[in-house]
Amino acid sequence: MASNGATAPERELARSVKKDDQPGILHILIPRDIGRLGSLPPRLPSDWGSWTGFFRPKDIWSLSAPYHAAMWASALGIAVKKRVSLAWEVNGDVPIRYKRAQQWLLNAGAGMGLFGWVPFLSMGLRSYYGVGIQYIEIERASPANGSRIINIHHLNPLRCRLTGYSQEPVQYMAQDGKVRSLKWHEVMIITSLADPTEGDMGLVMTPTEQAWPRLIIDEAIERYVFEKASGQNPSQISFIGGAFQQQIDDALETSEEESKRKGNLNYMGTVLVPVAADVPLSIVTVDLASIPDKTDVSQERNRSDLIYALVLDLDPQDINPQLIGRQGLGSTGNQSLVLADKSKGNRAWEQQFTHQINELALDDKTMFSFIEVDFRDKKAAAELRNMNIEGENAMIESGILNPEQARNNLVDSGDLPRAYLDNDITPGGTLSDTDKPIGEAEEEDEGDVNAAAMVGAEKSAAAWGDLY
Repeated sequence: MASNGATAPERELARSVKKDDQPGILHILIPRDIGRLGSLPPRLPSDWGSWTGFFRPKDIWSLSAPYHAAMWASALGIAVKKRVSLAWEVNGDVPIRYKRAQQWLLNAGAGMGLFGWVPFLSMGLRSYYGVGIQYIEIERASPANGSRIINIHHLNPLRCRLTGYSQEPVQYMAQDGKVRSLKWHEVMIITSLADPTEGDMGLVMTPTEQAWPRLIIDEAIERYVFEKASGQNPSQISFIGGAFQQQIDDALETSEEESKRKGNLNYMGTVLVPVAADVPLSIVTVDLASIPDKTDVSQERNRSDLIYALVLDLDPQDINPQLIGRQGLGSTGNQSLVLADKSKGNRAWEQQFTHQINELALDDKTMFSFIEVDFRDKKAAAELRNMNIEGENAMIESGILNPEQARNNLVDSGDLPRAYLDNDITPGGTLSDTDKPIGEAEEEDEGDVNAAAMVGAEKSAAAWGDLY
C-alpha cells in the first residue's frame, strides 16, 4: 500500500491499452507543431470522409487554438478549472465497493506519468472542448464485462478513432504504432454536439468550432495590438521632400545612441523615405496601422466573451462581470442572480460523465454524483421540505391521512430517507436519471436470470445426451 493510499495495480497499467506507451519511442506520425505554425486558418479543415482516422487536422487545429487566441485560452481555462473543482461523492449499500470506486477515481490516470482526479479531468475537458469528444478507458482486472475495475484513464483524442461498431466502438493507436481495440465496456465516450447524419457530414460540432469565427477576429485584434505596442511593424510611412538619405541616417543614428545611453528601448514607429528633389522641405505621411473607425475593440471583446461563455456552458460573469451591464447595485445584483441560476442548467458534460460512470463503471449498488454547494439552493430545499411537512400535518389533523400514510408521502417526495419506512403502502415510485432501481425490480431480474440459467442447463444436458 502506497503512502497516499493508492494500491500498486492502479498505477501499473497492467491491462490498459497504454501499457506499452513509453517515452523515447514513436510518438506521432505527423509534425507535432502543425497546429501551432502561423495564424489560425479562416475555417477549420473539413473532416468529411476522414472522421474515422487518427491525428485529424481539424482536431489538431482545434486543440492548438488556445496557443493563438489569448481570450479563448482564458475562457477555456476558467471552464476547466470550474469543473475540476466540483465536489462529488460515491455512495452505495456495500462499503467495500464504494470505497474502491472512490479510490480509483482519486487515482485516475491522466497520462505522462500523472495520476489524480484533477489532472485526469483537466486533460479530458480540454479534449471535450477542443475536439468535442472525451475518451476514457476503463481498465478491468479481466476482459470480461462486469469484472472488477482497476482504474480509469484519459486517452489522447488524436490517438483515438470511432469505428462505427457497437461492440468495439473505439480504436487506440499506441505510441509504438500498434492499434488496439476497446470493447464497449472498456471505454466511456462523452461527446459534444454529435452529427445527426451519423458521420456522413463529420463527427461532432465542437465548442471550439462553434466559437471559431470569434477566435479569428480576436486573434487579428490581438496581433494588431501586439505589433503596434512592440514596434514589430511600422505604423506609418513619411515621405520627406528636400532631404537626402545620409542626412536622415545620421539623425537616426545620433538619436539611437542617445536613447541607448539613457537606457530607453526603441520601437519601430515611422519609416522615413527621402525624396531627393530641389524642393522645399515637406513631409507627407501615410498611416499603415490603425483599426478602422467602425471597429469598436471593447465591444468586439465583450461579444467574444459572451459567445465563449455560451459555448463553454458558463455563466457570462465567470468570464467578464461587465457583461451584465452598468446598472445600479440593486438591479445589477438581481440580474447577476438570474444569470447564475440560468447557467446551472448548462450541465451537459456533467450529465454525460455521471451517466457514463454509473452505467459502465459502477455496479447497481454504487452511485456517483456531483455536488454543488449553493446555500441559496439549500435554503430553498429546506423551505420546500418544511412546506411539505406542514401540509402532511394539516391532513393528519383534518383526519384525511394517518401518521403512517403521511410518513409514506414524505418518503416518496424525498423529504425522509426510505429507511424510515417500515411498510411502503404506495409501492409505485419514480427514478431520476442518476438513481438506480432497487428492491422488487432486482428480485424479478434475478428470477429471470435463474430461469434462463435453468433453461440453458436443460438444453446443455439434452445436447450432451444426444452425444451418447
